[in-house]
Amino acid sequence: MLKKKQVIQTAFGVFLLAAGTSVFADAGHEGEMEVKGTVVEISSNTYLIKDFNGTEHTFQADENTKVEGNIATGDKVEVYIKDGKITRVALED
Repeated sequence: MLKKKQVIQTAFGVFLLAAGTSVFADAGHEGEMEVKGTVVEISSNTYLIKDFNGTEHTFQADENTKVEGNIATGDKVEVYIKDGKITRVALED
């Protein structure tokens, strides 16, 4: 189960996204950002991802999130974010 600390870290991650820090990269689509990392945990529609800096981010998928592939714990993934919402989760190329 994901902990309150992880949710706070994600809120901080969204703040960093707004601030334009290098933890998030421009995905090449207008206004869309990307986080690459390893899946630490999946619980319901919540993904806990550890990025290349070792920072953990919790992302909540919803009915509009496109999940590409059969994503499991340990997979390397790309998470795409637009307007503070997860638009797509995909296995890393």
